[in-house]
Amino acid sequence: MGLTNAPRYIIIHGIEKTIKLMKNLYIVDYWVPFPQSEYGGIINVIAETDSEVFDLLSADDSFNETYIDRIMPNVKKAQKFPLMDGHESGIIEAFVT
Repeated sequence: MGLTNAPRYIIIHGIEKTIKLMKNLYIVDYWVPFPQSEYGGIINVIAETDSEVFDLLSADDSFNETYIDRIMPNVKKAQKFPLMDGHESGIIEAFVT
């Protein structure tokens, strides 16, 4: 169940309205504990929602999937910065140890 960049649509009294969610830059603390991750790290992700960030991070094969249950709490605690239009969702950069 992946999210897309497609606009969302709702119908109000027979009139179709487009709802476009704003993208955010998420700065997520790496969730793998010591000693598997010696110093932790951060992952920068562009997404519309916390759920989309989780989907992107949990689907990425380069992260340790043993601790998948720790991703969402760190996404919810992440710093979020609103972005202007034109950004694609995805993992921008990751620094993990």
